[in-house]
Amino acid sequence: MENKIERLIAYVDQLLVTDDKVALYESYKDTIESIQPKDIFLVQNHRIKNGLSHEEALKQVPMLMNLFGQHLEKYIIQDLDENTFLGSLLQENECLDQYLLHLQKVIIQLPEPNAKKQLIERVCHLDDYDKHMKKLENILFPFLEKKDPCFEGVSLMWSMNNKAREILKKVKLDLEQNCEESTVQKDLGELYVTYSSLIVMQKRILIPCAKEEMDDKTDKKLLQESFEYGFAFMDEPNVSFDQHTEGTKDLPQGYIDLQTGRMNVEQLIGVFSSLPVDITFVDEHDKVAFFSKPKDRIFARSVSVIGRNVRNCHPSASVHIVEDILEGFKSGKRQSESFWIQMRGQFILIQYFSVRNDQGKYLGCLEVSQEISHIKKLEGEKRLLDR
Repeated sequence: MENKIERLIAYVDQLLVTDDKVALYESYKDTIESIQPKDIFLVQNHRIKNGLSHEEALKQVPMLMNLFGQHLEKYIIQDLDENTFLGSLLQENECLDQYLLHLQKVIIQLPEPNAKKQLIERVCHLDDYDKHMKKLENILFPFLEKKDPCFEGVSLMWSMNNKAREILKKVKLDLEQNCEESTVQKDLGELYVTYSSLIVMQKRILIPCAKEEMDDKTDKKLLQESFEYGFAFMDEPNVSFDQHTEGTKDLPQGYIDLQTGRMNVEQLIGVFSSLPVDITFVDEHDKVAFFSKPKDRIFARSVSVIGRNVRNCHPSASVHIVEDILEGFKSGKRQSESFWIQMRGQFILIQYFSVRNDQGKYLGCLEVSQEISHIKKLEGEKRLLDR
């Protein structure tokens, strides 16, 4: 006998070609009514692996929600504390829902002049929701993908976020260019439906799945990461965090804890060598401690320079400038300094940065040099999809 996921896949596939949808529903009724949030990911992942394009899968999201939405209602979580990660996501969506209702009232008042001014302000304020979408993309999605391969399907939700961004950008352009009212109304309608769909998808599928996979300790960790992005339409949660880090207890041998990740020495050397810049680090004692070896280094360096006082690396005529920069970095009066020169047909940007730890202690000076002739010539845009 077919298992549940196979039956759900068969139902969706047959639905796209049958004329008797009622009879088809009756044939699969028991399976449909037993659907759970995670099943949506399993169904779509299977269909994509078997030839359904990502674009077509995205177009079919509304259909899936119409098919299964009412049976997923019972999984909606209502009682999460907004001072938790998942609770804050739900609260942001609740705030967005209320905001969309107010936006709808302003839309109805068009074309009154005052209503248009309010509409522009409210549409622009929807940018705040980007904080929420970035937390999904950079915090929640990676967490789910690590928990279960089936959650690779969150890429569809990422695409829905991008669709919302695109229609918001279009509506702003409509209003800015004073497009015809019919165009504005059409795009505003799509805007409302798109953002409302994000709320529904998260309430019925994403948040219930995340709640199932997440313990309280992980929730608090992800909430702490959220503060890097901010909170949409709401105040920051009132919560304190233990600043003690877990350190290297799970660190593989040979790896270095970099706070935002872990790498071994070979990988670090590879990263520094691949960057299209010359990097030199001078420690807090003004001694050269490190330099990178990119393929096309601008300024020659040899390992003999390691441990050398940086003052001795410059002509005597410019030593006083080096000392002035270092003194400014150490005192905190200056955080960076930039110079640019033309040499051997190249246009070279040379930047110096003060390096400090989290407590503000001066650790040294970083020199970064880059040939930027090609960068100066850039115009317009080249996006990832334009490759």
